[in-house]
Amino acid sequence: MAGPVVRVEGAAELSRSFRAAGGTVKELAGAYRTVAKQLVPPAQREAPVGPTGRLAATTRGLGQRTRAVLTAGSRTVPYAGVIHFGNPTVKTFAAHKPNPRRSSGTLGRIGANPWLYRTADSRRDEVIQAFEDNVGATLRKHGLSSPL
Repeated sequence: MAGPVVRVEGAAELSRSFRAAGGTVKELAGAYRTVAKQLVPPAQREAPVGPTGRLAATTRGLGQRTRAVLTAGSRTVPYAGVIHFGNPTVKTFAAHKPNPRRSSGTLGRIGANPWLYRTADSRRDEVIQAFEDNVGATLRKHGLSSPL
């Protein structure tokens, strides 16, 4: 399932030009990280609240060389993907069967609740503006014109 995407045409060329002008990949990733972190508080408000209430706390905004990424889940909250994308079939996990007090051994049908996609999609204009501001400022600092 593909989620909302704000695609930058020529991202590879942008990265190459940026490095040629003396910029570092860390600077460009930092600009993307700033854009992603702006989506974290609204995504945490949109996150479904279950019995433990830990899902919202695992939402993170990450910046990489060519993109900004919004993620949720961790080792202690491994169910984030199932909550977000859903689980249309009942699956039996053999690892849970020997200990019935821990789990019934099944993961029932769970409907998709794509709160990360909804958050990114509802704030698309803000993301584009933040991208123009942050990445554009980084480019101008190294004497390159903004591609936007």
